[in-house]
Amino acid sequence: MAQPIISIEMVGMPEALRLVEEFPFRVDRKLKNIFVRAAEFATEVCKENTPVAAEASSHDPMPGFLRDSNVPWSKGGNFTIDAGVANLAEYAAYVCLGTWKMPARDFMTPGYIYGRKWLFMELQALKASLKDNM
Repeated sequence: MAQPIISIEMVGMPEALRLVEEFPFRVDRKLKNIFVRAAEFATEVCKENTPVAAEASSHDPMPGFLRDSNVPWSKGGNFTIDAGVANLAEYAAYVCLGTWKMPARDFMTPGYIYGRKWLFMELQALKASLKDNM
């Protein structure tokens, strides 16, 4: 698999770390699922915001390729959870960040914002459910 050109990561969520410290044996799988789902939801928002040409042209021979190149990713070990959104299109950074000839059309930031908000709400709900079950 090619290296992602653009990647958004949700890193170091203090709330997740507090949950792991408070409830180490009851949280691991649930936390991983929450982070993976946050990345999936963020990917959908990125896709909704990715510019797509109405028809094929010399500049965009495959309309929708950039949009369809937004993919969620996740990895994790025993003590880490990594999840995010990547766009694997070679030219994604130029579209997202712009060039001196082309203005930026940032389609990644809305997904990051949505994913982060969703992640925080889910972590709060998990914390409340764990405390209720004690």
